[in-house]
Amino acid sequence: SDVCSSDLIDQKRSSKMNQMQVPKGWKLFTLEDVLKDEDYSIKRGPWGSSIKKEFFVANGYKVYQQYNVIYDNFDYGNYFLDDNKFSELREFEVKAGDFLISCSGTIGKVSIFPNNGRRGIMNQALLKISINSNHVFPKYFLHLLRSELIQNQILVKGSAMKNIVAVKELKKIKFPLPPLETQRKIVQKLDDILGQIEEKKKEILSITEKFDVKKINNNYKNYLLKSAFDGTLTNEKSEAIDGVIVPRGWEVKKLGELCIINPSKSEINHLSEETEVTFVPMRCVDDEIGRAHV
Repeated sequence: SDVCSSDLIDQKRSSKMNQMQVPKGWKLFTLEDVLKDEDYSIKRGPWGSSIKKEFFVANGYKVYQQYNVIYDNFDYGNYFLDDNKFSELREFEVKAGDFLISCSGTIGKVSIFPNNGRRGIMNQALLKISINSNHVFPKYFLHLLRSELIQNQILVKGSAMKNIVAVKELKKIKFPLPPLETQRKIVQKLDDILGQIEEKKKEILSITEKFDVKKINNNYKNYLLKSAFDGTLTNEKSEAIDGVIVPRGWEVKKLGELCIINPSKSEINHLSEETEVTFVPMRCVDDEIGRAHV
């Protein structure tokens, strides 16, 4: 059955984790090994019925939602509870440095609750993890939780609806843990590389905003090359010369004015061996329409 197949896959994955080879000086830990030694260090949000709209007040203790974690924005939201309701739900309080994971809809997104976050609790769509930072560098743990290694372990397998595994299973999750100094070096390297990737993504987005994205998706190279030679790429004003639209200040030349087409040996004998020549081999040119396949 599907359930049996899923169980077998989980068993194999667990076996692989137990046999995982780690660099010298690293160790395998379970999540339970690095939790804070305090009550509610790992906790799912309260039942939905515990936080109803009629409990909300204009100001008070904030109720954090999935949106806050998915978009890493803890300023968003205006649901608040009074002192009595907060005291009743105190076990679901989130504190600076807590890791919050989305558990409904968009599953597995992870964020760290900030030092300047307003005091409050999480709602039913979140799970919190409080770790002992003497063992684990928080940013290392954040990258780890977002990695495929952990994401594959925290999601329920063989289910039509995605969900986070039960807390008792989460505590058993194993992961590699290097010394603290190595953790910091890994974080520094990851932040540097990921930062560069984000910058490149922004550059690409700023370029694509200038163009018709549908056209680019179909044949982005031809589209971008065309845009380079009609002024679109550099936002230049255009004008028509001999029926050809070109950027203002450009000229229109015939190919024969710029190069020698099928030159004879006598036409190139005067060139020294040091001269750099750009050419298109005839075997690369389509006989029918003259398209170059270079």
